[in-house]
Amino acid sequence: MAFQNRFDPPNNGRKVFSPQVWTKAGGWQWKALPEPRPLYGLDRLASQPEAPALICEGEKAADAAARLLPDLSPLATMNGAQSPAKSDLSPLNARCVRIWPDHDDPGAAFARKVAELARQAGAASVEVLDLASLTRDPKTGEPRELPKGWDAFDAAADGWTPETLTAAVRWIPFAPPEAPKQPAPKGSEGAALPFGFELRANGIYCQRPGNAKDKTTEDKGGNGAGGGGDGKQWVYVCPPLKVLAVTRDERGEGFGRLVEFEDLDGRTRREVIGDRERSGSGDTLRARLADMGFELSTHPEARRQFLELLRRWVPEKRARSVTQTGWTPEGGAFVLPDRVLGEGPEPVILAAEGERPAFGTRGTLDDWRGSVGAFCRGNSRLTFCVSMAFAAPLLRLCGAESGGFHLRGSSTDASSSGKTTVQRAACSVCGSPSFLESCRTTDNAAETQAELHNDAFLPLDELAQMEARAAGEWIYMLSNGRGKARMGRDAGARPVKSWRLLFLTSGEIGLADHMATANKHARAGQETRLAEIPADAGEGFGIFENLHGFKNGALFAAALTDAAALSYGTPLIAFVEALIRHRAELPATIKKLQHQFVTEALTGIENPAGQVRRVAARFGLVAVGGELATSEGITGWEPGEAIQAAARCFKDWMAARGGSVPAEERDLLAQVRYFFEAHANRFRWKDRVLDDHAPEVPHQAGFKDTPNGKENGIVYLAFPETFKREICEGYDAKDAARVLVRHGILKPSGDKRPSRNERLPGYKNPQRVFVFAFDGEGGE
Repeated sequence: MAFQNRFDPPNNGRKVFSPQVWTKAGGWQWKALPEPRPLYGLDRLASQPEAPALICEGEKAADAAARLLPDLSPLATMNGAQSPAKSDLSPLNARCVRIWPDHDDPGAAFARKVAELARQAGAASVEVLDLASLTRDPKTGEPRELPKGWDAFDAAADGWTPETLTAAVRWIPFAPPEAPKQPAPKGSEGAALPFGFELRANGIYCQRPGNAKDKTTEDKGGNGAGGGGDGKQWVYVCPPLKVLAVTRDERGEGFGRLVEFEDLDGRTRREVIGDRERSGSGDTLRARLADMGFELSTHPEARRQFLELLRRWVPEKRARSVTQTGWTPEGGAFVLPDRVLGEGPEPVILAAEGERPAFGTRGTLDDWRGSVGAFCRGNSRLTFCVSMAFAAPLLRLCGAESGGFHLRGSSTDASSSGKTTVQRAACSVCGSPSFLESCRTTDNAAETQAELHNDAFLPLDELAQMEARAAGEWIYMLSNGRGKARMGRDAGARPVKSWRLLFLTSGEIGLADHMATANKHARAGQETRLAEIPADAGEGFGIFENLHGFKNGALFAAALTDAAALSYGTPLIAFVEALIRHRAELPATIKKLQHQFVTEALTGIENPAGQVRRVAARFGLVAVGGELATSEGITGWEPGEAIQAAARCFKDWMAARGGSVPAEERDLLAQVRYFFEAHANRFRWKDRVLDDHAPEVPHQAGFKDTPNGKENGIVYLAFPETFKREICEGYDAKDAARVLVRHGILKPSGDKRPSRNERLPGYKNPQRVFVFAFDGEGGE
């Protein structure tokens, strides 16, 4: 029998644990239990044989967790995070184990150590609580930061209940750094290469039975078969190669091999060769490797043996292959084509189709901060677009949706206003100038392109190069984050590509105008997903406001372009590393700052439409990205500069769209006004019906009148079918009528119906018509 005594000294001194142990010889004694020490809460574990075990750092936290999560069996190791290795974890054998660490660095270390020990003890599965899922007030839902050391006891004090906690918690599966060892291939004798293959100075050879009398020497060219004095023939297969790991995706499918080799320039390359690529003759695989500078032997036997080499070479190490950049599913690592930032449960490698974007680095962060970063200051569009590149990795952390912005030029200086220059500057956050992509692409290529910019920034030059008929659907696809469902060769469904990203397009015209060239009408959802910002900042320098001492905008743009080509990529690396360090508290911080931006941006706007709020939140996320990068010393900007730039761009977007009215209402009002402007001659004057000299009215749409005198404007009386089929074309007539009445254009009847009974010349009885008045506008 033993007691664990906890002493909390006054004045917030360090807590002290002092165990008391009962011994037959000496009774109660102040000393530690012998190792291995029992877990606290074994009675709960025994009473719930099917419940997952929940390990907390201390007894106080375990008791609180028992009240908050009654479906689990909370336990604690003696002395908390200090010595979990001295505890007896054998009761966890075959149990599902979950871990609730304290919110601090010792807590994170405790979780990793206990997870490894639980695995060794035979746990069926191990999961760790994602503390980021609890970074909000349980009563109001407002984002909040967790204080240092926050645990289950603090959760109860904050107001979490069993119902709210169960609904909010998210558990992240834990996996050891390396999977359990697999048996080596039969016959390999523990060698690096499978039996029957040999690594020599110029490459890998395989042996096959030969004639002992054959005195042919080894093929020096590396393309044929050779003999040796051992009575066997050796066939050259390929240049030196290493198989580092067996790869598979997060679903445990898509197996392959991670290989390492040197290309013809002597650069070390790592690539994933999918097991499916070995099917058939393997010609496609050989062509892909040759394209990367790894040329295989053309000898028929060597071609077959290369596929056999990959099949039999099964290393012990395991790695996860992914087809998209960005955060791994558990969120601990960020994948780029040339590196992985952070650490996940196991090594991760990008195994993607198509040409990879030009992520990469050149120069130092100081170089970028002193050139591109410095040029951003005082330039709202430039600062905003650069901030967008920092905001993209935040999408996953705060659960935000994908979306885009469009830099729209004007009809007079669209081609030389600096839009592409600003895009290149934003590209420098992530990679080289080649990071800028083209809008001229197919659906399949666009999906692959988006997947390879997941959790990142996708810049697209010249919207007009996109097929006008497909432009609207293309914007929907990018924003919704999912590609099309397609059938595979086996008639089964292929995995649907998915992504999260922020994209930036540019062009001389906007989306609606571009779609109109193909007789397509832009929907409000498309315009919301692609917010158009006027490229001209209004200072006479095109897209720029501050030329930083250069004589004109052209010289400044040239300097900015050169700077983006000399220093790039380091800002993204530094920023993602900072996000990984602060990942636990970031979701609450991002949402808080984003909410503040939206509140301030919409101040003074009466009843802003949901579309406006949605776009304001995207502007706010960009502002947060720039501010977080600034707080980490990456941009060199003053605090608040990114927010000011985003606020200015949001204001200009609002002005360009015509205010805060929902886009559907704005477009309906414009359509109705245009109808009466274009078809006023289809309305017969009410008082001239019997006039023989009155002009003919083909395709009559109704009547018009000046009941209160011509100086007070014309009233149009539209026939019901004209109203439904033409005036409100593309809209539900009832919904359209309500909007038109609200805006005072359509005059309802006394009983609030949108149409009215009017006596019309030539009709015996009153007729139902829709009465329009435009405050004096209109005419013949």
